[in-house]
Amino acid sequence: MSDIKSKLPDLKELASMTSKLYKDIKASVGQIVQDYKDVRVQSEVDGSQAEEIKKTEEPKVNEKSKAEDKKQ
Repeated sequence: MSDIKSKLPDLKELASMTSKLYKDIKASVGQIVQDYKDVRVQSEVDGSQAEEIKKTEEPKVNEKSKAEDKKQ
């Protein structure tokens, strides 16, 4: 019975596979986080520009609605 080789990996092989898997997962998660941060920064910049545009357009909209309210 001792002549039959086990189909399970030994401890060194298991440790090697685990470390490779961990490194790959760590790199992937790091990349996902970095991409999220980049998108977040871009959306904040776009959002602040959109807010500035809305602020400049908002008085025009309010003037129109006030004029419509006076007509009614």
